[in-house]
Amino acid sequence: FAFIWLALKKDKHFKHFTLSIFGWWICAPQLSQMGGNGYLIRTARTTNSYHWIMALILVVGYAIFITYQLFRKEENKKWFYELGRLNIIGIAIQFAWEFALLLGGIRPWVGAVSIQTLLINSFIETNLGMPIIFFIFTLVTNKWNDDLTKVQKQS
Repeated sequence: FAFIWLALKKDKHFKHFTLSIFGWWICAPQLSQMGGNGYLIRTARTTNSYHWIMALILVVGYAIFITYQLFRKEENKKWFYELGRLNIIGIAIQFAWEFALLLGGIRPWVGAVSIQTLLINSFIETNLGMPIIFFIFTLVTNKWNDDLTKVQKQS
């Protein structure tokens, strides 16, 4: 979530954080194999049975976001841009995570099933919370600065 926060903030060091985090996601599985007596960690996914609930949450969240943006009192012509940006952040972060797990051998390669898992998880899992995270981000950053001092309202 801190990584998502940095993406929403458009932090000037975001590319450095991205390289560090993605690098760790790639390196951690390799490090876990050192001295492990040949044991390899593998995960099994069981989220397929409730992806439809996740998709429903995604649709409802983005519908609320769009409705809120359309009926705001102040005119915000960038909301469509924000909608795309939220999707890109949510999809890209989950894709990078899933891809790193696949490359690291934590997610076993099962051909087309692995590609399907990679794509479905990328489009749904992190992305479903992006509108909610955006609202929390907006509320917090409208009241506090990064150093937790109150935002000074300009007159």
